[in-house]
Amino acid sequence: MKKYLSLILIAFLCFTLFSCSDEGSNENRAGIIAEDFVKQEVLSQDDLEFELVGVDKEGSDEYHAVANIKVLNGLGMKVPRKVSIRLRYNGSGDWTDINNWTKISISYLDEATGETQISTGETSEDGWDALNDAAAGEVETIGGIKFNVMFKNEYTENLASDKKLTPTQVKTVCKALNGKDVYFYVNGATESLADCYAHMIGGYLEYDDKPLK
Repeated sequence: MKKYLSLILIAFLCFTLFSCSDEGSNENRAGIIAEDFVKQEVLSQDDLEFELVGVDKEGSDEYHAVANIKVLNGLGMKVPRKVSIRLRYNGSGDWTDINNWTKISISYLDEATGETQISTGETSEDGWDALNDAAAGEVETIGGIKFNVMFKNEYTENLASDKKLTPTQVKTVCKALNGKDVYFYVNGATESLADCYAHMIGGYLEYDDKPLK
């Protein structure tokens, strides 16, 4: 009996030590570091309100976190933003050390204006601008539907079509773009969120301001 109890205790201790290891990554750890990356960029860390919506694992040690935040702007007013954080654990070292992670990109969406700001740790802002300028004005066919590309980078596309798509068509296009953030417009609209009738952000889809599953 003592032998079995000893084996059970050893197994429990091994599991505990493994689970509490300071190395390695998972969704919970990525969510904590995602908040740390956002804190590095805001004007006042103490005034930041950070509500994590969810974290998806997108590859080996690579994650995509989505959060709702409230942050001070240059006028000292708290403004809401939806933020999309893509990050990667570098493969070794204490996971709590932000230096052992790479910030791939952070996108801030102002839902009042539809404007998106992107900061990245791997591509210069000039590089993003060149990519966006090259993509804007392209015609792209996705799911059998032709779109005029209003904005495009590695993680986001703003697409305009001749007419408003059905919810089924929107879901088809989002699935084809495989996890990208997508904003849908009718040709001639501005890139304001007020003119956007559907959008997918971090896997969360809305159509006419209502959740779409």
